[in-house]
Amino acid sequence: MTYPAVRTDQSLPEMGELNYKWLQFLTYMGSQLDLTNYVSYADYGAEQGMVMSIATKVMELVATTCNRQFYAFLEAPAYGYDWSQAVSWVEMRTSNFYNGAECPCYATSTCQTRGTVSISQRGWAPARLPALPWEADALGTYYQPNSTAAASPWLQTNVIPGNPIGRFGACQAPQARCLCDGVYWYPGFVSPGTTLQNFQCYSWAFSITKIYSAQMRAGIMYIMNYPDAVTAAGRVVGKALSIANGLMSYMQLWGQISLMDQIMAKPFSDPTSWLHAMALAQYEKWDVMHTAFGVCQTAGIMQITHEQPKYFGAYIFSHMSTPLHGYSNNIGRASSDFFLSVVGYDHFNYNWGWRGETPTAYGISTNITAMDFHRTHTFRAYQVYAEEARRMTLVCSNRDAKVTSSLLSVNEWVTLRAADLRRRRARKLSDAYDEQTSDLHERALQVQAAAPKMRLADAIAYAELTDPRQPADPSEHGGPPEEYAPYF
Repeated sequence: MTYPAVRTDQSLPEMGELNYKWLQFLTYMGSQLDLTNYVSYADYGAEQGMVMSIATKVMELVATTCNRQFYAFLEAPAYGYDWSQAVSWVEMRTSNFYNGAECPCYATSTCQTRGTVSISQRGWAPARLPALPWEADALGTYYQPNSTAAASPWLQTNVIPGNPIGRFGACQAPQARCLCDGVYWYPGFVSPGTTLQNFQCYSWAFSITKIYSAQMRAGIMYIMNYPDAVTAAGRVVGKALSIANGLMSYMQLWGQISLMDQIMAKPFSDPTSWLHAMALAQYEKWDVMHTAFGVCQTAGIMQITHEQPKYFGAYIFSHMSTPLHGYSNNIGRASSDFFLSVVGYDHFNYNWGWRGETPTAYGISTNITAMDFHRTHTFRAYQVYAEEARRMTLVCSNRDAKVTSSLLSVNEWVTLRAADLRRRRARKLSDAYDEQTSDLHERALQVQAAAPKMRLADAIAYAELTDPRQPADPSEHGGPPEEYAPYF
């Protein structure tokens, strides 16, 4: 019995089968992408595919330029990747690094030394455009992300449609520096009738994860077909899919082919086909949530971000409305304060998504903070969102209404957070201030001061639920905690 060999060899029949099936699958769903001049590599889903494509681009640049410090341009808030893993794969090939006499590293004999490569994130709010940041190459010449110069130290990652916002647009960077994540490249994540157009990217990473199950890590990576890129991809994929890191098994490869065949068993035009039915289900969830957000926006409480059109993306990105900017607290687990405190649903606040950018640069107000945003995913059953929308409508229509006795009304939440702000200003401490050291009983008494009708047992339960010392939950938020509702 031989080991599987599906790694870098484009001539293998198995790779031909996988490439053919993905091209057929993309055509089936109406994608207009032209991947004729690309080479493909199997991977364990779009996450790994993106990290390999980042490593491939950096590998190409360290092999052809003096640069060792690179900058990832990200339209904030944005999804990020395992930059250190990409660097690790690159630095397994230091003997292939460029070692020209014109490079500053040449004089110190460090051009082919480990520990010299870095990738730094540069978050950039769309409100800043068309202005762009500047960074220097190894020789001290400054470039912007849209530069076409070979010596530019920039690259850009672009999720299409976006995460956390369903942005559906091209990179600011030129094609040779634009790395595209196609994990949501499906009809169910764009509005009806939207063309999955031919965006110009250096690479694409696709996966079946978001239309089937996150338990099945399988996909494909495409890289532009020119010598430097193909050589770099071979060096990276050879390490990423080595026997030590887990060879790409035939079961993984043929499993995704089999799944795509089953999905394509019915024409997409048939409403009962897998992808068409999924799209209709996504639209139904969007409809009920969009209506509820409309109620909350009219009430001046919270709203969907202005740049997210309806139906675009797997997530709904929202924020507190202007009168309530700056009120949201760190309540632990990277959870949204308002949603968990008032609605009783657990969503990420996505505070890490700014990638070095300041939330005030987003163009909403000078008081808004990273804690004032919320990312709601749309992967659970319709009933979950129907119940959430009911709760949102309830509390936004009547600011004194409560979902349960151990949650807050809108007015109670505002009163408690206003008191928190006063305490914070009085102490001139950080956002975490006394909650980091106070016990739950002490915090519960503060909650009762803002919500006098709340029983002490409920106030303690709320204080425990919103304890900022809780570590971030690695699992996906999206449903109500079990103690509040049976909808999961």
